[in-house]
Amino acid sequence: MYAAGLTMKEQNLEAFSKKFEAYVASKITEDLMTPIVKIDTPLEFRQITPKFFRVLKQFQPFGPGNQSPVFITENVYDNGNGRLVGSGNGHMKLELIQEDEPYHSISAIAFNRSEHFDNIHSGNPVDICYSIAENYFRGLANLQLRIKDIKQRECIV
Repeated sequence: MYAAGLTMKEQNLEAFSKKFEAYVASKITEDLMTPIVKIDTPLEFRQITPKFFRVLKQFQPFGPGNQSPVFITENVYDNGNGRLVGSGNGHMKLELIQEDEPYHSISAIAFNRSEHFDNIHSGNPVDICYSIAENYFRGLANLQLRIKDIKQRECIV
Protein backbone atom coordinates (compact mmCIF):
# COMPACT_ATOMS: atom_id res chain seq x y z
CA MET A 1 0.00 0.00 0.00
CA TYR A 2 1.33 3.43 -0.89
CA ALA A 3 0.43 6.98 0.01
CA ALA A 4 0.93 10.19 -1.93
CA GLY A 5 0.60 13.78 -0.88
CA LEU A 6 -0.25 16.85 -2.89
CA THR A 7 -1.23 20.45 -2.43
CA MET A 8 -4.04 22.18 -4.31
CA LYS A 9 -6.36 25.08 -4.02
CA GLU A 10 -9.61 24.25 -2.28
CA GLN A 11 -11.70 25.39 -5.26
CA ASN A 12 -9.98 22.73 -7.42
CA LEU A 13 -10.82 19.83 -5.09
CA GLU A 14 -14.18 18.92 -6.64
CA ALA A 15 -12.82 18.92 -10.21
CA PHE A 16 -9.80 16.91 -9.13
CA SER A 17 -12.00 14.37 -7.35
CA LYS A 18 -14.23 13.89 -10.41
CA LYS A 19 -11.27 13.41 -12.77
CA PHE A 20 -9.54 11.09 -10.32
CA GLU A 21 -12.67 8.92 -9.89
CA ALA A 22 -13.21 8.80 -13.68
CA TYR A 23 -9.61 7.73 -14.24
CA VAL A 24 -9.78 4.99 -11.60
CA ALA A 25 -13.12 3.75 -12.96
CA SER A 26 -11.62 3.48 -16.46
CA LYS A 27 -8.57 1.50 -15.27
CA ILE A 28 -9.79 -0.73 -12.46
CA THR A 29 -10.67 -4.36 -13.17
CA GLU A 30 -12.71 -6.91 -11.24
CA ASP A 31 -9.46 -8.68 -10.29
CA LEU A 32 -8.18 -5.51 -8.64
CA MET A 33 -11.42 -5.24 -6.65
CA THR A 34 -11.08 -8.78 -5.24
CA PRO A 35 -9.04 -8.99 -2.02
CA ILE A 36 -6.35 -11.65 -2.04
CA VAL A 37 -5.00 -13.41 1.04
CA LYS A 38 -1.60 -14.97 0.47
CA ILE A 39 -1.41 -18.31 2.28
CA ASP A 40 1.94 -19.70 3.34
CA THR A 41 0.98 -23.32 4.08
CA PRO A 42 -1.82 -25.64 5.18
CA LEU A 43 -1.86 -26.54 8.86
CA GLU A 44 -3.86 -29.00 10.95
CA PHE A 45 -5.01 -27.95 14.41
CA ARG A 46 -3.05 -30.79 16.04
CA GLN A 47 0.13 -29.12 14.70
CA ILE A 48 -0.58 -25.88 16.59
CA THR A 49 1.25 -26.46 19.85
CA PRO A 50 3.12 -24.22 22.29
CA LYS A 51 6.39 -25.58 20.85
CA PHE A 52 5.29 -24.71 17.30
CA PHE A 53 4.39 -21.21 18.43
CA ARG A 54 7.78 -20.75 20.14
CA VAL A 55 9.46 -21.57 16.83
CA LEU A 56 7.08 -19.23 14.99
CA LYS A 57 7.95 -16.38 17.37
CA GLN A 58 11.60 -16.68 16.35
CA PHE A 59 10.64 -15.12 13.00
CA GLN A 60 9.47 -11.90 14.72
CA PRO A 61 9.20 -8.99 14.58
CA PHE A 62 6.40 -9.12 12.05
CA GLY A 63 5.56 -6.04 10.03
CA PRO A 64 5.50 -4.66 6.47
CA GLY A 65 8.77 -6.30 5.42
CA ASN A 66 8.18 -9.51 7.36
CA GLN A 67 4.51 -10.43 7.39
CA SER A 68 3.15 -12.86 9.96
CA PRO A 69 2.68 -16.31 8.35
CA VAL A 70 -0.82 -17.11 7.14
CA PHE A 71 -2.09 -20.67 7.40
CA ILE A 72 -5.12 -22.46 6.00
CA THR A 73 -7.09 -25.19 7.73
CA GLU A 74 -9.92 -26.83 5.89
CA ASN A 75 -13.11 -28.43 7.11
CA VAL A 76 -13.35 -26.90 10.59
CA TYR A 77 -16.42 -26.53 12.79
CA ASP A 78 -17.64 -24.37 15.65
CA ASN A 79 -17.83 -26.52 18.80
CA GLY A 80 -21.08 -24.77 19.78
CA ASN A 81 -19.54 -22.06 21.96
CA GLY A 82 -19.13 -19.44 19.23
CA ARG A 83 -20.62 -16.02 19.85
CA LEU A 84 -20.80 -12.55 18.39
CA VAL A 85 -18.75 -9.91 20.20
CA GLY A 86 -17.74 -6.28 19.91
CA SER A 87 -19.71 -3.13 19.36
CA GLY A 88 -22.65 -3.96 17.14
CA ASN A 89 -21.75 -7.67 17.32
CA GLY A 90 -19.47 -7.24 14.32
CA HIS A 91 -16.89 -9.84 15.34
CA MET A 92 -16.96 -13.57 16.10
CA LYS A 93 -15.28 -15.32 19.00
CA LEU A 94 -15.09 -19.00 18.12
CA GLU A 95 -13.91 -22.30 19.53
CA LEU A 96 -13.08 -24.37 16.47
CA ILE A 97 -12.55 -28.10 16.04
CA GLN A 98 -11.63 -30.54 13.31
CA GLU A 99 -13.62 -33.72 12.85
CA ASP A 100 -10.69 -36.06 13.53
CA GLU A 101 -10.10 -34.46 16.97
CA PRO A 102 -13.49 -33.17 18.15
CA TYR A 103 -12.34 -32.68 21.77
CA HIS A 104 -9.36 -30.50 20.87
CA SER A 105 -10.72 -27.00 20.29
CA ILE A 106 -8.74 -23.91 19.45
CA SER A 107 -9.74 -20.35 20.18
CA ALA A 108 -10.25 -17.96 17.26
CA ILE A 109 -11.31 -14.38 16.67
CA ALA A 110 -12.72 -13.13 13.37
CA PHE A 111 -12.88 -9.35 13.21
CA ASN A 112 -15.60 -7.89 10.96
CA ARG A 113 -16.78 -11.33 9.82
CA SER A 114 -20.10 -11.62 11.64
CA GLU A 115 -21.93 -12.33 8.37
CA HIS A 116 -20.57 -15.90 8.63
CA PHE A 117 -21.88 -16.49 12.15
CA ASP A 118 -25.24 -18.14 11.39
CA ASN A 119 -23.63 -20.56 8.93
CA ILE A 120 -20.78 -21.50 11.27
CA HIS A 121 -22.93 -21.66 14.41
CA SER A 122 -25.37 -23.98 12.58
CA GLY A 123 -22.63 -26.61 12.48
CA ASN A 124 -21.61 -26.17 8.87
CA PRO A 125 -17.95 -26.78 7.99
CA VAL A 126 -15.75 -23.94 6.75
CA ASP A 127 -12.21 -23.38 5.55
CA ILE A 128 -10.30 -20.63 7.33
CA CYS A 129 -7.08 -18.74 6.75
CA TYR A 130 -5.46 -17.14 9.75
CA SER A 131 -2.37 -16.09 11.62
CA ILE A 132 -1.53 -17.36 15.11
CA ALA A 133 -1.05 -15.02 18.04
CA GLU A 134 -0.98 -15.02 21.81
CA ASN A 135 -4.09 -13.65 23.47
CA TYR A 136 -3.73 -12.31 27.00
CA PHE A 137 -6.88 -12.43 29.11
CA ARG A 138 -7.04 -12.04 32.87
CA GLY A 139 -3.31 -12.62 33.19
CA LEU A 140 -3.28 -15.82 31.14
CA ALA A 141 -1.76 -16.24 27.69
CA ASN A 142 -3.44 -18.58 25.19
CA LEU A 143 -2.86 -19.28 21.54
CA GLN A 144 -5.54 -17.78 19.34
CA LEU A 145 -6.22 -17.88 15.63
CA ARG A 146 -6.77 -14.47 14.07
CA ILE A 147 -9.00 -15.32 11.15
CA LYS A 148 -8.37 -13.36 7.98
CA ASP A 149 -10.98 -15.03 5.77
CA ILE A 150 -13.64 -17.73 5.85
CA LYS A 151 -14.90 -19.89 3.02
CA GLN A 152 -18.08 -21.91 3.33
CA ARG A 153 -17.66 -25.53 2.29
CA GLU A 154 -20.11 -27.28 0.07
CA CYS A 155 -22.36 -29.46 2.19
CA ILE A 156 -23.07 -32.93 0.79
CA VAL A 157 -26.45 -34.18 1.89
